[in-house]
Amino acid sequence: SQGRALGDRSVLHKYINPNVMAVALEGYDKGQVDVLVFDMVTGGQIYSARHKQYGAPVHLLLAENWLLYHLWNSKLRRYEVVVVEFYLKTPSNTSAFSSLESQYEVTSIQQSYISTSPLHALETTTTLRSITNRAILCA
Repeated sequence: SQGRALGDRSVLHKYINPNVMAVALEGYDKGQVDVLVFDMVTGGQIYSARHKQYGAPVHLLLAENWLLYHLWNSKLRRYEVVVVEFYLKTPSNTSAFSSLESQYEVTSIQQSYISTSPLHALETTTTLRSITNRAILCA
């Protein structure tokens, strides 16, 4: 679907942009990880998160309107998985998407989970016509 229905009967419209790139950077002191999401056409930053007392390895998976990443929490000595969903603050009046228009304001919803073991690879499933929901494959 193109949106997510909320309890107050409003709808959050998905921010679906094929020109998005996610990057994870480990700090100089090796005690922090920055996760950044950019629009590759405009160069605009869509999302940023700084995780202090975290470290490598970091695995990123970007699909549709969400980002999933897995990293090591050195303070609590455990692995964590963070899921971020991207939505438009105000719905677009047109059905055609253009990265060159700066009218899109993006908001994000984030949730973190504890992972019981390290992950070495992340990928999504896909079908021939992309009709079904995607599942996340972890190895």
